Amino acid sequence: MFDFANIIRDDRETYRNFETDLPTPYWRPKLVRLFCATILAIFFYDINTEFLTALISAYSILLGFGFSVLFNLSNNSLVETTEKFDSIEDELTAKKIKIVRNQLFKNVSMFVSVSIMILTGILIFMVLGNAEKFVCEKFNNLLNSNVYFSCVFRATRLAFVSGLYFLILESFVSFMRVVERVNYTFRNKFSSTE
Repeated sequence: MFDFANIIRDDRETYRNFETDLPTPYWRPKLVRLFCATILAIFFYDINTEFLTALISAYSILLGFGFSVLFNLSNNSLVETTEKFDSIEDELTAKKIKIVRNQLFKNVSMFVSVSIMILTGILIFMVLGNAEKFVCEKFNNLLNSNVYFSCVFRATRLAFVSGLYFLILESFVSFMRVVERVNYTFRNKFSSTE
């Protein structure tokens, strides 16, 4: 079963400084992304269908990539080596690879989960966009005459658009963290083993 709380917990564990292995802030950057998403939603309140279609295409491709990486990482982690290592360096390298593989699995799991939520949010947004046109046409007098309904309607839409922008920013950060971890690992950790 899909347990997003465990995925968030696992992802939070990977927020560590690569050099010192000390924890880095987790919630503060998320609040900054939420603030940025709200600003984006205020300035880009109206989202057109072409933008949503492009997002669906891009995230479908990235989601397929993420699933293939997850399956690869999970298959590799299921194969436990019982072989004896020739040297301490080989054993340390194998341990490093296992740690990195575990962290990448957690990061890619977060990216895949957020991407699924984005695709679901986009589809809901497209359906609600059609419903919004219907509501605006049928209840135009009510929305224009009653400030309360108009404000609630616009605030609800702003919250939904902010949530969508937040998920997009979150997916960018998740994907960037995967790339950053792989680059750091191969540049600094494994370069001495060649």
